[in-house]
Amino acid sequence: MSRECLEAILPYLDAINIDLKSIDEKFYANNCGARLKPILENLIMLKSEQVHLEITTLIIPNLSDDLGMLSEIANFIANELDADVPWHLSRFSSDISWKLKNLSDTADDIIYEACEIGKDAGLKYVYAGNMPGDSKENTYCPRCGRNRHTKVGI
Repeated sequence: MSRECLEAILPYLDAINIDLKSIDEKFYANNCGARLKPILENLIMLKSEQVHLEITTLIIPNLSDDLGMLSEIANFIANELDADVPWHLSRFSSDISWKLKNLSDTADDIIYEACEIGKDAGLKYVYAGNMPGDSKENTYCPRCGRNRHTKVGI
C-alpha cells in the first residue's frame, strides 16, 4: 500500500499481518510486478507506530525457498523491527494455487529449516503455516518453551 494509504488507516489500525514474500527486489519485480522497498518501509512504519505486526512468508519451491534469502528476512525482522514480531512460514500447496499449479508443494523439511533460521536469528515467535496439526503452529513461551496446553510435570 502507498504511504498515503497507510497514513490514512493508521488511526484505525490495531493489528496487521503483512506478506513479505521475499527480500529480493528481482523476486518482487518478476513475480509480483511490485517493488520491495515500499513494503519494507511500511513494515518499519507500522512497527514504529506500535501497530501489532505479524509477517507471513509463503515458501514457494524454486521461487522463495532459498535458505539464505529466508535468513535475510529473519534478520530484517529481528534487527529492523523486533524479535517479538511473529513470523509465519507458510507451506505452498499447488492444489490451491491459481497460477503455480505446475510447482510441487513445499517440503516439510524446508518449513522446519526456515523455522530454525528464524529462531537462530533471535525471533521469539516463529510458526509453521498450512501444516494442520503440526506442533510448530502453536505458540510457545520463548523463555520456558511451554505452551498453554502443556501440563506441568509432563
